Amino acid sequence: PGRSPRGGKDPSEVEETIERTKRESEAMGIGMEILVRDMRRGLPLAAREVAKEKLPFYDPPPLSEVQARQASRAREDFSTFFVFSFIFLNTIPWTPLILPLVVELGERTNLYSRETVIPSQLDRGKERRLDLLVKRRKRQL
Repeated sequence: PGRSPRGGKDPSEVEETIERTKRESEAMGIGMEILVRDMRRGLPLAAREVAKEKLPFYDPPPLSEVQARQASRAREDFSTFFVFSFIFLNTIPWTPLILPLVVELGERTNLYSRETVIPSQLDRGKERRLDLLVKRRKRQL
């Protein structure tokens, strides 16, 4: 069961794998949109905070509570954003196939962790906006 007589994979398994990869690719694209939006909003705010600390002649208005959270998240996510963007942009459309290999390599060699490579915006366990947007797009199609 699950194998063809010649020893290859059953065509239904291959089709299922392709469909799963398509779904994951769509989710990664949506997650990347969330990540880029978060960076566009948060990085200028984080830069404003740093400029206020480093430049004596610059006195911007203080950040609101929401802006401070956005700036903090942008600072936390920046390095992961940079790494993931590099992988994402250089492996499209193969990212859903390549990314698990990159993560596994890091974990096996203890060079880096999953959290170093995959931003929280693409982790369904941490980012509820991702599932909401995936469901919304499914309904629109």
